[in-house]
Amino acid sequence: MNTQTLEYQENGKLLKGFLAWDDSYSEPRPGVLVFHENTGLTDHERERAARLAQLGYVALACDLFGERVLLASDAERRAAFEEFRKTKLLPRSLAGFEALSAQPQVDKDRIAAIGFCLGGMAALWS
Repeated sequence: MNTQTLEYQENGKLLKGFLAWDDSYSEPRPGVLVFHENTGLTDHERERAARLAQLGYVALACDLFGERVLLASDAERRAAFEEFRKTKLLPRSLAGFEALSAQPQVDKDRIAAIGFCLGGMAALWS
């Protein structure tokens, strides 16, 4: 199984996803987007992507946030999250889709999405 950091962008924002695939397959295979919780991309999503790759999928654990600024107060965090949800969640989700679709080992007609918490919303909207 192969893994790599996959850098891609959305509106100039650098995003670093985690791509996993099994290179023993010669034909393109289905892809799966794995979207993270509101805590950001962690080992949990990377492990899910690796498990999916072991099953024959090409999986991208997406990065919805990129480098984040940590805000001090609850009010600031809530306001920033609401702004993110309204203006950035869908474009960032689509950027992950485009990044996965561009991989030569992916069958572009067979792509699914899964997610956890915030990532579940991203998967449903994608």
